[in-house]
Amino acid sequence: MQKKIIKLSVSILKIFLFITVLLFLSRDFLINNLAFFPTKELKVLPNFTYLSEVSVKTNDGVKLYGYKFSHEKKTKKVLIFFHGNAGNGSDRIAQANESYKMGVDVILV
Repeated sequence: MQKKIIKLSVSILKIFLFITVLLFLSRDFLINNLAFFPTKELKVLPNFTYLSEVSVKTNDGVKLYGYKFSHEKKTKKVLIFFHGNAGNGSDRIAQANESYKMGVDVILV
């Protein structure tokens, strides 16, 4: 009986190790294809007078694009809104606009 338990335990451990190695080796595929869904297609921007497109060039030469929601009167409150791992900034205009309505300038990246 004890030998059967040991054999079963070893079999379960082998299966666990196989699955662990398989997931480790396929992690890049899983991350790039199942967890990260950026899109390049921009949605049509609403015609808000306080909304403008902005860009900045990083030290390594990459140009980052975003949107700025600015109040006419200067405010000390600024929210930097990162759109996350799916879509792009234009998909989050409505959410950023809600923060703007609360009296906060918003930079949507």
